[in-house]
Amino acid sequence: MTSPDLPLAYPSKASLGSRSFAQKASSFAGGFAKRLRRLLPALALLLFSAQFVLFVWNLNRGGARRDDELAAVVAPVRPSIGKTALASAVPSSTVVALPTPTSTSTSVEDVNSPHYRFSTGTTKNAYAFFGTDNGYTCSMLVAIAKLLETNPDPAIDIVFLYTGSVVPEMLDAFNALGSKYKNKFLTVQVQFDKALLHDQDYYKYCGVKLYVYSLYQYDRVILMDSDGFPLHNLDHLFSLPSTPIAAGRDYWDHTQGKLSAAFIVVEPSELNFNTVIAYMLKTKTYEMDVLQDAFPERPVLLPPEYVCLNTHWESFNLFPFPEKTLEDLYNKRCMYLHFSAVYNLKPHNKRPEEILKYSPGTPFLLMQQYVAWWAVADKVCPPLFHKEQQEKWAQEVAEREASG
Repeated sequence: MTSPDLPLAYPSKASLGSRSFAQKASSFAGGFAKRLRRLLPALALLLFSAQFVLFVWNLNRGGARRDDELAAVVAPVRPSIGKTALASAVPSSTVVALPTPTSTSTSVEDVNSPHYRFSTGTTKNAYAFFGTDNGYTCSMLVAIAKLLETNPDPAIDIVFLYTGSVVPEMLDAFNALGSKYKNKFLTVQVQFDKALLHDQDYYKYCGVKLYVYSLYQYDRVILMDSDGFPLHNLDHLFSLPSTPIAAGRDYWDHTQGKLSAAFIVVEPSELNFNTVIAYMLKTKTYEMDVLQDAFPERPVLLPPEYVCLNTHWESFNLFPFPEKTLEDLYNKRCMYLHFSAVYNLKPHNKRPEEILKYSPGTPFLLMQQYVAWWAVADKVCPPLFHKEQQEKWAQEVAEREASG
């Protein structure tokens, strides 16, 4: 016998309201747990993203271990600078705010410190450059000419470190440039130990720059790579806290693990020179690694604007600088411009028209930097350099045409 159909029974509001508090709480907890399970993947992704952002931020701060006294990072306070003369726009007395010494006394412990320097009552500083062939020496002459446009203190010497491969014509061009200015120009031939030659041809003579520590007659020396040039006055860096090495980090490498040796401020001394040469002989590595290992606890870190790669004007990337435009980055922020764009093309290798022949899409602002470089090179580099450069370019064109 079939049971008669019964109407469906829905719970009434009264019956719902009669549930105990425990039942209501249990129902709410179950619903909340279900919603939480759905949100867990999103929460995990949000937490990971926050950790990643914090990680990158810490890297960009260049978090190297260093003494509290030497943890000072130069904080230039520069006025707005346009394309006018930089000498009047950036007075050296207001360029940088530096920490004041905590004590003026000299204790026995200070004197016995391996980095202590006896004061002679006067300070002597220098800008130094190095050249290992005619191309880089011409580039050095351009860098010196651009430096002199910033009106450095006439009491600061200009030193040219060179190897035996630099020909007399290039030395004559250096002296000719020096005859036009009040700064004293000096040449120092480096008796380079062949044991210091690097295995990679590109870095073969990278150890030459370590000889800047042998310029014992100076209290402090600023050494910058020849394949770049300064954009603003740099004299304020001679007032940094005492340290064997001040340099920026390689911000273009997001690991932020090494000092950049393209622009360094050093204190020459026999101890410091022997230290870096010993590390170079032991490791046969790059000069930036030597500086990192030789003085791991002692560097003063410079902000990234002291080595601005010109790849920013190739990739249109402003990281890690706060400027909103590439024009402002060049005119207001960068203190020293280092040429590494167009597949690491150094400016002395090709003229602007030669770059455009095979790289017609090179950005305009980037090309302007090569144009500015060559405008100076045509004035300060000897005919020998221009002849060699033209011969190399003709050979490259012939090889490209032969290969189709």
